[in-house]
Amino acid sequence: MKSWIRASASLSLLWATVWGATGLAIGLGIWLRFVGAETSLPDLLGAGVAYALPFALQGGLWGLVFALLLARGERGRSFDDLTVRNVSVLGLIGGAVAGLIYAGLGGLAIEMNVLHFVTCAALFGTLGAGTAGMSLVAARRGLLAPAAEKARLPAR
Repeated sequence: MKSWIRASASLSLLWATVWGATGLAIGLGIWLRFVGAETSLPDLLGAGVAYALPFALQGGLWGLVFALLLARGERGRSFDDLTVRNVSVLGLIGGAVAGLIYAGLGGLAIEMNVLHFVTCAALFGTLGAGTAGMSLVAARRGLLAPAAEKARLPAR
């Protein structure tokens, strides 16, 4: 049980890191596009962090949800038995749902149209699929938990 909790926490941290870096890149890109390149470095970094933190928090949350879904749906199987494609599809679906929730919550503050929802679902779905595939590769290499003889997902 302890190793599963440690692996879930590691997976959540991995997702938070990847999603936070993506949020940082988006924030910097938006700032440079709409404010301009002649801005001060503290303002630029502040804008990047303003996007990175919400993305990192969501990434951590959805990484934990992904770990729970994977443990429940694929219980008893080893990481070698899982295919990157199936795990990535699970991440794609979870990421798209996260994007729709994110767009829905943003829609409460500003008026949004269908394009905003599609864009958020596509961005978060791509992030989810990529991070899920990367998570499986990391788990196979033993980077998420201490190496056992043949790591398996919990049976219950």
